[in-house]
Amino acid sequence: MNILILFPLSVTILIPITIFLTYLLAVNDNTVKPLLPYVSDCAFRAPEASIFTELVTIIAILIFCTIVLRVIQVKTILDTDSYCRLLSISATGKQRILFVNCLSLYMAPVLSLGLISLASFRVIETSRIHFASAAVIFSVGPVFFGTQTWISYQLSPLINSQWMAYFRLSITLVSVVSIVSSSGFTLWSFQEFRLKFRSSDRLVWTSADGGYWQHVLAALFEWLYLLSVGPFVATFVGEVNQLKLTSGPTFEYVIHTD
Repeated sequence: MNILILFPLSVTILIPITIFLTYLLAVNDNTVKPLLPYVSDCAFRAPEASIFTELVTIIAILIFCTIVLRVIQVKTILDTDSYCRLLSISATGKQRILFVNCLSLYMAPVLSLGLISLASFRVIETSRIHFASAAVIFSVGPVFFGTQTWISYQLSPLINSQWMAYFRLSITLVSVVSIVSSSGFTLWSFQEFRLKFRSSDRLVWTSADGGYWQHVLAALFEWLYLLSVGPFVATFVGEVNQLKLTSGPTFEYVIHTD
């Protein structure tokens, strides 16, 4: 087994574990109502807040490493003339792919720092920093999905299948729809909540409060976006498995035909 696959594989596994573990602890402590709260609301009080911060920090580091590996993989492929010939990639096309690949590299620290900041600054105590971090993740994430989907089309069918490119495109579209829907329903729910509320604590939002169902739908789309990250990163496992670290140290990409 190529040890490099542990980075994308760990991200795929840890994201749902983090979300559901934090949710179960928050519901058990009566911090939130069971019917689909925002993920960050579940991480408001200890011990779930501490667990959430620790796990998200680990995920952020792993995502950074995964993106770097993906960027190295694409660059290694394009630096191999035989692959470029088989893919019928011209010199101009190669430069375009390298440029988009470089953009993906810049997104790595942005996404990682955004995740760490989101987990470190809790929504009730430091809402401005928390929401700014969420805005970074919710905007840069789909852009990264989009760049990698475009690269997947350029490298198919040799490096990845056409169906893999379609799958990545579908997740990208789901993420965009989820973010737009979550943002819209969130603004609507907060407006309704201010007009009509019975409970003073937004964390225990009930059906008696204004904007409750808009809140549930906003949280549903938030969960959908966050859970879509795992399957997208999981698509890198097979390709990263073919990335070999050689002496130098340098990387080479080997296509297995067996």
